[in-house]
Amino acid sequence: ARGLHLPLYQCMHCGAERMESRDTTLHCRTCGAQWELQPDGQLRAQDGTLLHIPDWYRWEREQVQEEIRQGHYGLNVRVRIEALPNEKGFVPCGEGTLSHDRRGFTLTADGLPDGVRDSFPLHIPARALTSVQTEYNYRGKGPCLVLSTRDCCYYLYSHDSKFLVTKILFATEQLFTDAKRVSS
Repeated sequence: ARGLHLPLYQCMHCGAERMESRDTTLHCRTCGAQWELQPDGQLRAQDGTLLHIPDWYRWEREQVQEEIRQGHYGLNVRVRIEALPNEKGFVPCGEGTLSHDRRGFTLTADGLPDGVRDSFPLHIPARALTSVQTEYNYRGKGPCLVLSTRDCCYYLYSHDSKFLVTKILFATEQLFTDAKRVSS
């Protein structure tokens, strides 16, 4: 179950977004609820009930949709930025701030190398992004979110507990759907 807390980030028992996984166990750091990964891929709760991982994933998506409907979704976290402007490799861009809400993504950077400076602040409207690339441990650097433009891909990393790439993915898809509905 190691790493399962990355896609299954929200506790189905108490709703907290503080899951952890180790060996064959997925557990909540807030309420202590535990699930044991079974050989067939199902999760067995402490009370013996079995849960399919896709059902948990679907439930999390519904939680994000409801958070957006109620107007409570928003993200504002510090990130480390790496740019991939061409095939020659990554360009470290230092630290910045990533915001995500109904308007879309906004990425600002504190100090930037020449050649990347003109791209910031970067704003990608919600209606322009159907989904977003997420990685759970990209190149051994931890969870990663990738924002792409025509000219560059920006790889974003954060240690902030609110940087839940699966949740950001769900929100991006729902915000796109909502933006398209409004513009129709």
